[in-house]
Amino acid sequence: MKFNPIFLSLSVLSIVLSNQLNAQLNSIGFQYQKPFSRTPENLLGAEISRANCRYDAGLGFVVGKDGQTKWNKLTGRIDFHLFKWHHGYLCNRLVPYAGVQYESRSTSNGRNGVFRPRAGLKLSYDYFILDCGYMPGDGNGTLNIRFSYVFKVGAKCQSKRMAEIKPLDFLKM
Repeated sequence: MKFNPIFLSLSVLSIVLSNQLNAQLNSIGFQYQKPFSRTPENLLGAEISRANCRYDAGLGFVVGKDGQTKWNKLTGRIDFHLFKWHHGYLCNRLVPYAGVQYESRSTSNGRNGVFRPRAGLKLSYDYFILDCGYMPGDGNGTLNIRFSYVFKVGAKCQSKRMAEIKPLDFLKM
C-alpha cells in the first residue's frame, strides 16, 4: 500500500500537536461511515485518537464494498470543540465541534485524496466517547459515527468523574 505524502504529513502533524498541547485522553474505537449517495453502501473500520478539552486528533482506516468495487480509506482528522469538552476535565459532556478530515481513498480504479470539512456533536460518558457528525461532499454528504473507549487518561486530567462505570466490572453499571 502506497502512502499519500499529504496524508503522512497530516498524520505526523496531528501526533506532534497532540504531544505539544498535552493531550490527555488516548482512545481506540470503531468508526462507521454512511454516504448519502449510491456508492459505497457502508464503510466500517477502526480509529485511534488523542484528545484534550479543546481538540481531538485521530487516525483511522475504513473498508467497504459496493457490488464488485472494494473501498479502502485511510483517514486523518482534527476536530476543534466549540466549548470545553469531556467530563474528565470537569467540562461539558456534550459539545458541538468543527474540523477537517483528510481521506486517502483506494479503489479498484486507483487512489485519490481529499480534504473534507466535518461538523457534529461529541458525547462523553465515563471511559466512552460517542461522536456523530456530517461531512459534506461525495454527492449528498456522509454521516460519520465513532464509538471509542479511553484506554489512557493523562496525569493532568482531573478524572473525578471517570469511575462511573468500572471498566472491568460491568455488573455495577
